[in-house]
Amino acid sequence: MSLDLRGAFEQGFEDLTSTAGLNVLSALVVFNIAYGSVIASLRQQLAVFIRGGEQVRFATPPIDLDVLLLDLPIAVLAVVTIVAVVAGEVIRFWAIQLFADVSGPDLSERFAVLLSVGSGFALVVLGLRELLPLFWVTDGFRTVIVATQGAVVAAASLLLVAVYLRQEIALNDGGPTETVRNAVARFRDAPGRIFLVLVVLWLLGRVVVVPGMLVAITIQPVTDSAVGLLLSGLAVVLWAVATTFSIAVVTDAYLQVSERVTG
Repeated sequence: MSLDLRGAFEQGFEDLTSTAGLNVLSALVVFNIAYGSVIASLRQQLAVFIRGGEQVRFATPPIDLDVLLLDLPIAVLAVVTIVAVVAGEVIRFWAIQLFADVSGPDLSERFAVLLSVGSGFALVVLGLRELLPLFWVTDGFRTVIVATQGAVVAAASLLLVAVYLRQEIALNDGGPTETVRNAVARFRDAPGRIFLVLVVLWLLGRVVVVPGMLVAITIQPVTDSAVGLLLSGLAVVLWAVATTFSIAVVTDAYLQVSERVTG
């Protein structure tokens, strides 16, 4: 079935502004603060470890407050990160089923696949984008930037091919292998059009970082400024809006290419 780009975005906006969309948005605001704090804390501790214990401020939580940087051992933060990733996949599972508005398996029926496939994939992407570049931190800032850019390209390639993976987990009942195979097959149904969808969503994601950029450029020091904290909080909300919209748009695209009809 052909992928209607305009229809996907229109349905995404309708879902975003619905009661279900507002519920997902609210959950993501809270989750993004907690998740971002955990990841920033892990990056901070890992950077200090790689630098041989040298204390540096390497990572910033979503809202730039030192209290949100958790002073915990790396091993503990690693476990908390895994728990946070699984929680994020559960929220996406719930959101996809709300937006799809079609009958789907219960979370209890799909938790094993969500844990092994969904969370496993999310951890790989997290490792590529957020953690792997840190191993070049001792080689200087420029090297970290280059490593980060390479890791982002690799992660983006994986995300493109597996764009429908979470929808496949939430809406179908196959095993791990079948889930991955079906998700890739759905991508191959209309790869060019879903690529365009993801480009637009990526550009939207760039817009939501503007408040954070304003903080970095104009507010010094951020932690001593109410305006800085307000802009940081606004960035969290905007990112949750972009994420909710993205989930809704990709879910509608999945329903189109799999020839399922929304209720």
